[in-house]
Amino acid sequence: MALKFLFLITSVIIWLCSLSVPDVADSYSLSTCHQFRYIERSALYDFVTQSEMVDRWLSVVSFVATDQRPIGVGKTYKVVVDSTVVHFNITDHIPGRHIALESQINLLRPRLELWFCVNRPAIGCDETNVDDNAAGGGIRRAAESTVASDQIQTYCRSFPTRMTPLLSTGLPPTPPSATSGETTDQNQQTGCRCGSDTTNVISGGTEHHRHHHQLHQNHHHHSNLELKFYFKHNSFLFQATDKKAGPIVYHTIKPTDSSPHEVKLMLGTLYSDYHKIHVDHWRDIGDPSKKCRIFSAFYDPRLEILENIPKEDGLIPYGSIRVIAVLPLRVRGIFYCEFKHSRYRKSRQRADFVEPISEHRGLNFTASFVVCQLSYSRKDKKVFLPGEVGLSYDAEPSMINATSFIRIHYPMKAVINNPVPEHGLAVCIGPVHNNYTNALRMVEYVEYWRWQGSNRFYFYNQSATPSVHRVMNYYRRRRLAEVFDWRMEDYKHEEELRYAGIFAAINDCVYRAAFVGNFRFIAVVDLDEFIFQLEHPERPLIEFLERIDEQDVHSFHFRTVFFYSSAANLSEVPDWAVNQYLYTQVRTKRTRHPMAIHVRSKYIAKGRKVIEAGNHFVWRALQDTSEVLIPPEEGLVYHYRDQCPNYECEDLIPDRRAHRNWWMLWHAVDRSCQRIFPRKEGLCPVGIIND
Repeated sequence: MALKFLFLITSVIIWLCSLSVPDVADSYSLSTCHQFRYIERSALYDFVTQSEMVDRWLSVVSFVATDQRPIGVGKTYKVVVDSTVVHFNITDHIPGRHIALESQINLLRPRLELWFCVNRPAIGCDETNVDDNAAGGGIRRAAESTVASDQIQTYCRSFPTRMTPLLSTGLPPTPPSATSGETTDQNQQTGCRCGSDTTNVISGGTEHHRHHHQLHQNHHHHSNLELKFYFKHNSFLFQATDKKAGPIVYHTIKPTDSSPHEVKLMLGTLYSDYHKIHVDHWRDIGDPSKKCRIFSAFYDPRLEILENIPKEDGLIPYGSIRVIAVLPLRVRGIFYCEFKHSRYRKSRQRADFVEPISEHRGLNFTASFVVCQLSYSRKDKKVFLPGEVGLSYDAEPSMINATSFIRIHYPMKAVINNPVPEHGLAVCIGPVHNNYTNALRMVEYVEYWRWQGSNRFYFYNQSATPSVHRVMNYYRRRRLAEVFDWRMEDYKHEEELRYAGIFAAINDCVYRAAFVGNFRFIAVVDLDEFIFQLEHPERPLIEFLERIDEQDVHSFHFRTVFFYSSAANLSEVPDWAVNQYLYTQVRTKRTRHPMAIHVRSKYIAKGRKVIEAGNHFVWRALQDTSEVLIPPEEGLVYHYRDQCPNYECEDLIPDRRAHRNWWMLWHAVDRSCQRIFPRKEGLCPVGIIND
């Protein structure tokens, strides 16, 4: 009898599972909406579609990672809801108006629809929902800030940055009685849903192009945002019995009468001078004879970096600390990050990554990354950011405890979570070494790159003559350059460590320019390398980069040609020029064929997309980003060498394209040399060959 009863129950369950219910999208969905006064739809759309902002206005979400493709059908999101990981794909898209996301992996097939309306109230939207004190005030103010300054930013001197939802509840929902099927009835009565117009929906891979001005219309009316959530699984057993699903989801996005919970990230009083520029230098870890050193540390807000790191229950990651160090190639023990949060508060945690830089060539020491995740609890109301970090190593007695601490660099200005880069182009120069002498070449280099749009240079000074020191200090005083003491002489050159620690310098520079200087483009070039864009040589390089840039690009790759000293031509030097030997102006013949891709080539990186930078190309970048290979007819690296390194030393062709606007460069060089060397009548020392 019991078996018959069990069989009967099982049969009924199977029948109910196979029985489908109609109209799941309306009858079993949950909808909620909010109205925003004086916010254009395009601004609201831009804010909501920033993946790094999702956990700020939707409290149930604790982590979001995404590919780097532009928003459109097929774009993928990885969403963590508490400890559950769900992958969503955009399945429908109307630019500026509608986005639908579905999870094809999950059996229940959850679907979230977002509708952006103009001057048409959606269900449950009314003027009472737009008060600044309401839960929607956070997203409204953030969207206003986006319109006002093209970025949501604040000064990080005190770091009063919200790390949990700006809109802890999502958006103001319909009244409690208007959930599930009753929501649909209200929609039919009002006839004014955001999602009522499905014209021109992009779905199923169909391509759709809309004029740019349609996406950014200037509406001076109200904007509405409606969210609709339901499970596409149409089993009667699930939809009819899961009455708790709607209330649970509703609870996660409903507003409360109190202010939304927020966490403030703050630096302790010990670091009240944080707004001042802090110059880094190498510090030993434990016994100096072990040659283990740390140079700098940076806060990295990119959650994609932490995607493969295990998350502890109840803790929410909000970034990581990345330490630039020189360590043994083979590390056998465990490294720890020891943080100082204030004078009286310290913490210690195991490092999540200890990674050698790729270009180590098997030498005993290598530039390395040490990465430690930062996280906070949902119960926290304040989180004191670490101000300094030191490393300890359990396999070496002298390093059991951290002996040296370095200042952690945070963004000087802008929201701590993924600020939009506000500056254009920075230039990273490899270590200045071998008692570098050519002051004139350095001035020409800086003035050329300034003409191309750069306003920041990073010098790593190991050894140079007093005249070269004077040049670097001149640009440092003008706040155009940062100069770092780069003493690496006790490592045997190319026997213990690669090329004066160049890969530590390059990666320090890329992270410094991207996450402290807030630069969008970062050129990695030596003092004898000049990147020319050849489509319109009279125009600055930065205009070319801005024109071809895309969301999923991590770097722009330029192939190299060489100009040798044997091809110098002084006949065209103007009579009035004080400094006559400008490399870009007196050398007029180059090698016929550009070098192969990634061979002696150079690149301009988008620092926020780069994980590990190399000398000639980006080694690692964020997922789904790629480099752009610039055709030789559009851009080249002009490499001015004094000696021929056996690259087509005899097969040379004329090339005078670097002479466009030549008078501007000559005037700029003479003017700077006059200021730097007034006692020498403005004549910058040339020095000896430094190839």
